Amino acid sequence: MTDSTQSSLDMHKANLQLATRIVKLLEQQSQQSLELAIRLMDERINACDATIEALQKTGDWQTLAALPSEAFWRQLHQLTGDSQALSQAALRLQTHVAASLQEAIQEWQRQALLAFKNSMPGAGGTIPAFSESAWTELLRPWNPWFGATAPDAKESK
Repeated sequence: MTDSTQSSLDMHKANLQLATRIVKLLEQQSQQSLELAIRLMDERINACDATIEALQKTGDWQTLAALPSEAFWRQLHQLTGDSQALSQAALRLQTHVAASLQEAIQEWQRQALLAFKNSMPGAGGTIPAFSESAWTELLRPWNPWFGATAPDAKESK
């Protein structure tokens, strides 16, 4: 296999590996979000069941009359707590996804740089200068989300 064919194959493998990591990451995020939603829904159903059971066990009019008000405030308090828990879980999950995407892209950068280096047989295994500012410019559209920086060319050797 020629150097250019091998480097094209290496680049294609790097692209596929990046796509696979992103898909797996999104699948994990979806699964964790669904599990959280199911857990919160189960808690809501249990709270409703408890309210219905309390209603059925009520033996006097005063307790029966106070039950809707008590249930309203209890459920409002629980919904506020659920909302806070959901927000915190979503923030943790998004932070994890962003960090994992950053790692995946940095690994792709290293693999792409290695494939590029291998495609230049006449350069004696050296890579032409590609400064930090050039990487920063290249990755500018994604920088706010991933904090991407140039990979160290020495790591690729």
